[in-house]
Amino acid sequence: MSAGATYVFFTHKQTSETHNNDFNGDNKPDLVWRNTATGANAVWYMDNTSRLNYAYLPTLTDQNWQIVGKGDFDADGKTDLVWRNSATGVNALWYMDNNTRLSYEYLPSITDTDWQISGVDDFNADDKPDLVWRHATTGSNVVWYMDGATQLSYEYLSSITDTDWQITGVGDFNADDKPDLVWRHATTGSNAVWYMRDVAK
Repeated sequence: MSAGATYVFFTHKQTSETHNNDFNGDNKPDLVWRNTATGANAVWYMDNTSRLNYAYLPTLTDQNWQIVGKGDFDADGKTDLVWRNSATGVNALWYMDNNTRLSYEYLPSITDTDWQISGVDDFNADDKPDLVWRHATTGSNVVWYMDGATQLSYEYLSSITDTDWQITGVGDFNADDKPDLVWRHATTGSNAVWYMRDVAK
């Protein structure tokens, strides 16, 4: 890979749901990369810290498109990719089979590009991945409850007006089968976990 490649980092639940990072069905999480110069995308097939092999995903040359999340959105047991266009606010979902894009579908758009998708997980216990959003200017946070590419409803989380606080991951950190939020302060380097009860902190 060239020097322009950027790893798209996702945290995941430390449970049997690690298949949400598993592209080749070996029950081991893999790594997704996007080249910020060329628009090439790739997956590294991993065994712990060892790269076993790699494969290219379809290229998307428009660098305004960014991979912002992953999850099994069509309940086929395979990892799908969530994209957001940082210029237009358009959102899309790639339905994947390993490194092959089977089809795609648009999610509802948010033209205010200060809204950023910060995480994907199941926040209402319906076994379907939902989207966590954070507003880069106001500090508002919201969860979209999803059914595939369809937004069923939404609910606001507690706001953090200090926008140096950024959501950097989602996972179940206290073993209560509910996704928690990982935060990092961009200026101080402080880190925190919100233990969540549905959308209540």
